[in-house]
Amino acid sequence: MVNHNEDVTGIGSFALIALSIGVVVATLQKKFKWLQLPYTLLLFIIGTILGTVVSNAQLGILNHSVQTWLGLKAELLMFIFLPPLLFASAFTIEYHIFRRLVWQAVLLATLGVILAAVLLAVVAFTIFGYGWGWEEALLFGKFFS
Repeated sequence: MVNHNEDVTGIGSFALIALSIGVVVATLQKKFKWLQLPYTLLLFIIGTILGTVVSNAQLGILNHSVQTWLGLKAELLMFIFLPPLLFASAFTIEYHIFRRLVWQAVLLATLGVILAAVLLAVVAFTIFGYGWGWEEALLFGKFFS
């Protein structure tokens, strides 16, 4: 029999810790001007470090909380975390800089990605010894570009 109170506590404790870390990172980023990495990159780095620590240590309810969140579907996590991150990035963008650089961003997002995929496919086809055909090499290039 599943104890729903433990699941709610597990989900709640992870959410509270994640929100607290987000607030601390945002506050530190505003306070220390030398910490000018993007907010999402800082959260990724801290999340990777904490994920490694939590997976290697027995921390009781925090381990249970992380396991509960890992059991959720990826789509649900994208609906929970992606909109606030995108909103925060869009809200803090400077319009004049965006307007000036939008075509460079579009060019890199289209032709740059296509060029990187083709170059990676050529490298995968010629250098890697896996015996791949062009279809597999292009698939590899698309994934990693």
